[in-house]
Amino acid sequence: MSVHAAGDRRPLVLHLVYRFDTGGLENGVVNLINHMPGEAYRHAVVAITEVVPGFAARVRRDDVAFLSLHKPPGHSMKLYPRLARLFADWRPAVVHTRNLAALECQVPAAWAGVPARVHGEHGRDVDDPDGTRAKYQW
Repeated sequence: MSVHAAGDRRPLVLHLVYRFDTGGLENGVVNLINHMPGEAYRHAVVAITEVVPGFAARVRRDDVAFLSLHKPPGHSMKLYPRLARLFADWRPAVVHTRNLAALECQVPAAWAGVPARVHGEHGRDVDDPDGTRAKYQW
């Protein structure tokens, strides 16, 4: 799968989430994609586990790439080489990881030389509903 079209110079924003399915964070990604000017930006959504087709259909643009990595339970380090190759091939201008489960994907983005890397947290982790665990605050 490639996101390159001949002559398309629009910067690619790659949204990286744990799972692309019904949820507030995911709804925010849909809203960003649907409301950013299509003539100015391209988008791709990469889910560490799964992109749910019914939810992805909420994106109203036909030029958005979706990719499910189907990561099994456990640490994501085994995905690093695959992600680094993906980032090098797709050449995103921005990789935007969301929530703790996707944070470590910033490492292969840096390896691949992605020029802008952003991480955002949406809500609280289920293991820390009141936001007091120092590990998550760090």
